[in-house]
Amino acid sequence: MRDLFRAIALTAALAVSGVGPALAQPAPAGAGAAAGETFGEAIELVDPDVFRVCSDPRNLPFSNQAGEGFENKIAEFMAAKLGKTVSYTWFPMATGFVRKTLGEHRCDVIIGFAQGDELVQNTNAYYRTPMRWSIRRAVTSTGSTRWPIRASRPSASASWPARRRATTWPTTASSAARFPTS
Repeated sequence: MRDLFRAIALTAALAVSGVGPALAQPAPAGAGAAAGETFGEAIELVDPDVFRVCSDPRNLPFSNQAGEGFENKIAEFMAAKLGKTVSYTWFPMATGFVRKTLGEHRCDVIIGFAQGDELVQNTNAYYRTPMRWSIRRAVTSTGSTRWPIRASRPSASASWPARRRATTWPTTASSAARFPTS
């Protein structure tokens, strides 16, 4: 309560002393008159008819400069619903992506950014994926199977529960998850 009274007293003292927001000065003669502007109008620096999207130029299947990625299609859909055209700012999605794009006001949105980043305000997730890769085993001349590239051997995803991490990798198609087709 005491802090509230201090804040009110300080505001009143500043208002009485004349310290506050600077009063606008009249525009110099001829400034803005040629463009038909009047004093006090705000100048729009960003085109209100453009939906500005920041994206990675080479990140298929998500996005690319040719507009072939599904995030490009989402941006086009959102722009159509807003009655705007799409304008892209291309920047590789690496360290500094948010700072150099959204942070410098080069775009309105980043479509498909990782959830949970403290630099952005996330929307509700529109898809989830464990980002798992499937490769087939190579068959040697002796008939035995081996993994062709040791580093690409499948492993459990971070999103799997702990009890599933301890199990072996499914070896047959019958053990794979089935999804309804209708």
